[in-house]
Amino acid sequence: MAKQRMINGKPTVYATQPITLHVKQYDVDRGDPNDPGGCAAARCIKRELRARAAFVHKGRVYIFPIDNDVCLVYQTPKGLWGELIAYDRGGRFMPGEFRIPPVSPSNRPGMRSKRKADSRTGPHHRNKTKRPRHVTAHVRHTFGANR
Repeated sequence: MAKQRMINGKPTVYATQPITLHVKQYDVDRGDPNDPGGCAAARCIKRELRARAAFVHKGRVYIFPIDNDVCLVYQTPKGLWGELIAYDRGGRFMPGEFRIPPVSPSNRPGMRSKRKADSRTGPHHRNKTKRPRHVTAHVRHTFGANR
C-alpha cells in the first residue's frame, strides 16, 4: 500500500465535486502577490467556504476545511492560473467567477502515462536532445518546492 501524502500534518484527499469561487474586489485589495496562502483566490476560498486555510498554486489548490481533518486537493483552472501569473508579476487580479474542478484520476500521482513505452526511445527519437524545462519567472513556487 502506498504511503498517503501529508500536507501540514493532514492527509490529502482528492476532491470529487467542483466548487465555484466568486472573487471580489475586497479579496483582491487585501491579497498578497506571491503568497499561495494570502492571495486573492485563497482569501476568497477562506471567506466563501469558511476554510481554516487555503493555498492556491499554479497547478493545485489545497483547502483545509474547518470541520474536517484533511486537506482537499483541486486542480487550478487555466483562467485562475493566468490571473495568478499576472498578479504575481505585479499586475492586477481581475475579480470574477472561477470554477475549480477536482483533479482528474489520470493526473493524480501514481497513475501511469498512456504513452507508448518507446515513444522517446524509438528510431525517430534517438538523436534528439531533450528540451529544457521552462520555468515561469517571478511567480509563486509549487507546493513543497525549494525556493
